[in-house]
Amino acid sequence: MVLNKRERYVFLGTACLVVLLGADRLLVKPLLKGRTASQQVLEDRQKQLADDQALLAGRTGQLARWKAMQPSFLANRAEAENQILHTVSNAAKESGLTMTSVHPGGTETGRMPQYSFQAVGTGSMAHISRFLWNLQMVQVPLRITELQLSSRKDGTDDLAVEVRFSTLCRSGTARGSQAANAQAAPARAAEDVE
Repeated sequence: MVLNKRERYVFLGTACLVVLLGADRLLVKPLLKGRTASQQVLEDRQKQLADDQALLAGRTGQLARWKAMQPSFLANRAEAENQILHTVSNAAKESGLTMTSVHPGGTETGRMPQYSFQAVGTGSMAHISRFLWNLQMVQVPLRITELQLSSRKDGTDDLAVEVRFSTLCRSGTARGSQAANAQAAPARAAEDVE
């Protein structure tokens, strides 16, 4: 079968289109898909790097803040109970809240012992909000862990509040101090390297 010139051009054109279509399906589209995936991975890694750099940049500020807080940590349980009882009663007195009870709770151990307390009082919403604000502003490390607010009489601003909170204490024993020093040694070494 002999093809004339025009049929040869049509045949070559069709063959070229088939080859281009096959190259597109087998080479170009997978390469573009891989490029898109690698660009996404690169963007994710760059975002992770920026987040990590921000975390490292904030570390110095956090270390300074931590060092500034450490002197306010109470030395032992007796000091913690005494300081917290005075702090809570002063905060209640300043806010106008009537405290019905303040008593210590349990102890959680860890790197620094945590002592928990419970305070119960009555007053108006304004008194309770000022009391909570005063607790937030004290210099003693204090964390509110639970807050229950209930109405004593329906339709009035006579409320009862129960607040559970905890504070951190430095270890009062020599063994505890040695453990704290042993845990702090790697952090000091890392600071010295920087």
